[in-house]
Amino acid sequence: MTPRGYPVLEDESFFIRYLELAKKFSCQILKMGGDPEKTRKCAEIAQKYAIKIGRNNHIGTEDKPGITETIDRTINYLSKINHPNFGILYDPSHLFVSGSDYGPETICKIKDKIFYVLVQYLAETNKENAEFKFHNRYFKEGIIGEPNGPEFKKVFSALKQINYRGYIGVIPSRPLDKDPKEVAKIYYEKIKQILAEGE
Repeated sequence: MTPRGYPVLEDESFFIRYLELAKKFSCQILKMGGDPEKTRKCAEIAQKYAIKIGRNNHIGTEDKPGITETIDRTINYLSKINHPNFGILYDPSHLFVSGSDYGPETICKIKDKIFYVLVQYLAETNKENAEFKFHNRYFKEGIIGEPNGPEFKKVFSALKQINYRGYIGVIPSRPLDKDPKEVAKIYYEKIKQILAEGE
């Protein structure tokens, strides 16, 4: 669950109400984060409810980099919060877009802080086919397994090496020419295949 748009970092009583609601849904992780001091306090409060909190790797803009845009910025942010109940919702695709390493070496650096893994597929392309531009490179949403995107085989292999036992969430691309159910099936089968190959 994510309390995006709610003043959870500013209002402790509101955050507690949100945690109580999340607990009723058996939610184990909240996607949130911001100011390190306020986020650390939220991590401390959430720990009493057995709910972890974390922020995903995400690019910012050309002028304002995201606080977890690269692995270096991610490690810096984690060190500022410095709380065992705060971690990263690991997003290899956004690290890939930022030009940061996202594979085994990176995963080992933050292995104790990966609370969740996000699978989405952003592929590098040419200017004509691009949906967005980032630092003079062009990208579009794709389907996992297509060329010019992050290599999820090495991601899942590294996750196995660190004995990751958490959840894997999928943010499938939304091509207008494809049925969402078919896209979900493609992701399910592809991830299942990658995991089986790593056994």
